Amino acid sequence: MLLSAPVMAQRWADSLDKYRRTSPQLAAPALAHLLERSDLPDTIRFDMLTTIVVDYGQLGQPESALTTAKEAYQLAELLKDDSRLTKAALSMAWTLRDFGRLDEVLEKTLEAERLSKKTGDTRMQIYAANTLASVYYDLGEDSLQTKHLEQACALTRDHQIVGAAISAMSNLGYIYLNQKRYREALNLFFKVIAFERQQAALDFRNLDFTYNHILDVYEILEQYDSCQLYLDTLIMGVKQVGWKDKVVLYQNLKNYYAGLAGKSVDPEPWLTQLNQIDPTGYGVDVHKEVLWEQGRLNNWFGNYKAAIAYQQKYHALMDSLNNADLRKKIAFYKERFDANERER
Repeated sequence: MLLSAPVMAQRWADSLDKYRRTSPQLAAPALAHLLERSDLPDTIRFDMLTTIVVDYGQLGQPESALTTAKEAYQLAELLKDDSRLTKAALSMAWTLRDFGRLDEVLEKTLEAERLSKKTGDTRMQIYAANTLASVYYDLGEDSLQTKHLEQACALTRDHQIVGAAISAMSNLGYIYLNQKRYREALNLFFKVIAFERQQAALDFRNLDFTYNHILDVYEILEQYDSCQLYLDTLIMGVKQVGWKDKVVLYQNLKNYYAGLAGKSVDPEPWLTQLNQIDPTGYGVDVHKEVLWEQGRLNNWFGNYKAAIAYQQKYHALMDSLNNADLRKKIAFYKERFDANERER
């Protein structure tokens, strides 16, 4: 017996929800297979495309993520759906950021910001503000970064959409950390973790991000036992989602903090495994993190030649993300979008 269209649509939606709760290693190939079907409703196809973009990003497949994000954007244009176009624009922005193409990131984010205000979608306004803050973080524009993060957090008065602001709260906490407002920073980080643990589908990617910020605070405060405690939680979490390189990184950090606490530490075999990680296949945030830690940890454990090589790679990457030509391009796009806004 043929099933009715509403029943089929609900079954597709249930399948998508299942894969959203599954690890990227399992979800990505399964969703890619489903996307080959010709009987998928366009709305479900769009939702699957934007979901698999995130999975590809987590798997260190930026080219696949960008191709899929572009496909989602084109589908949203065909559907003439401003809400989906907003989501697709932000999806493209985040994948483009992994390539350091910040001028295009800003272009898509400003488009998403305009559309979200047009549709009154507060959730997407939060995501847009958080993405803009990430661009200004890459450019070292602290005041603009803080402005957009505070704007995102101010939009969380509606408790139903607080989940959309989790990254913004975590990022704002990091700004407070840099401003030496440690108590305020920790309060925000613990608030983020509490909100994350209340979500129906717990997203350890955000928890991983926030726990790293907590490590930063306790390291500055020289509370190294607390650092090791939270690293135990991180190691358990990344093992559950199959992030093998993160397990290696965090085992090295645990040795590092144990050494800072005055304990005797043998860096092997974890240091050798750390040096075997190639971060170039990851998105820009993980790429930066791995290079930074490879330099810092090799230096701490006395492997100075390797430390210098990693530090040089790290600074070369940072220079590629922040150059004068790029700033000119970003200024051009900002002026163009400001002009469009005035015309509206």
